[in-house]
Amino acid sequence: MVTGIHTGTVRATATALAGPPVASVHASWEEIVEVGLRVTTGPLRVESLEHGPVDGLTPLSPAGPGWYRLRVHARGRNILPDKVSTEPVEDYLLVTWPATPSDADIIRSSDRIDQALAHASDMPEPQPPAPTRGAEQEALRRRLLRG
Repeated sequence: MVTGIHTGTVRATATALAGPPVASVHASWEEIVEVGLRVTTGPLRVESLEHGPVDGLTPLSPAGPGWYRLRVHARGRNILPDKVSTEPVEDYLLVTWPATPSDADIIRSSDRIDQALAHASDMPEPQPPAPTRGAEQEALRRRLLRG
């Protein structure tokens, strides 16, 4: 997820659900995008590039490793684009639930998303999922990771 500001703090909330959200999307969100993602190890957490895991936010993979759907809601990304802000001007809501692999879906767009899509051919292709390991390979991998 890329913020609108270059440097500063944003407000973020994270919620993990057992299934897809049942409520309709609130009109106050300017951008809403859903993507499929695969959690391979450990809990999926919100992290800052500079400060690591964000304290106080719910892990987004409560069912453990596997496929999830991530819905990202954003507002305020166009208030101070590429500027520095000492006070939060952007809000984000991240919602996940277990799901089968699926393509990205833009629920609500903005000029920022439209511009990014116009340059999408410049972006690298997503990597395919890693091949499934057998029990013996997985045991060896775990031993090597433990040292």
